[in-house]
Order: sequence, then structure tokens, then C-alpha cells
Amino acid sequence: MKTGGRLAGTPNLITREVKERLLTLLNDQMEYLYNTTDINELRARNEVIRTILPFLVAKVGYEVTETTQPPVVVKIHGNI
Repeated sequence: MKTGGRLAGTPNLITREVKERLLTLLNDQMEYLYNTTDINELRARNEVIRTILPFLVAKVGYEVTETTQPPVVVKIHGNI
């Protein structure tokens, strides 16, 4: 039984507003990433994006299963 506060199902306006502002910030960061080649700026803005994303994207559950296949190895060449 719910007592006080918002009625069940009523959207949290503050949460929605914060998410909208974070989404705008994320879009600005992504646009900048596409237009820069400065590695230090890329790293800094990548960190901003990594900080923002958990507040915008719902956490997804996952299941770990046994596999007999070898792991996938990704090799990146160059300066990142």
C-alpha cells in the first residue's frame, strides 16, 4: 500500500527533466567527438559519456553460460 508522495504511475518530473538535460549533453559530446582529432579531448569527452550513460540507459540483466568456444580477441592497432 502506497502512502503519501506521487500516486502510483505518476511520472517523476525531476527525473525526466534531468534525463532530458543529460541526453542533450550526451548529444553535444557525440557531435564533438565526430569533429575532433585531438586525442586528449577525445579521452576527456569519452569519460563524460561513460559517466552520463548509466543515468540514461536502463541496466540490462545478463546471464553467464558455459561455452566451449574460444574467447573472441579484439586487437586494436594505432593510438587510442
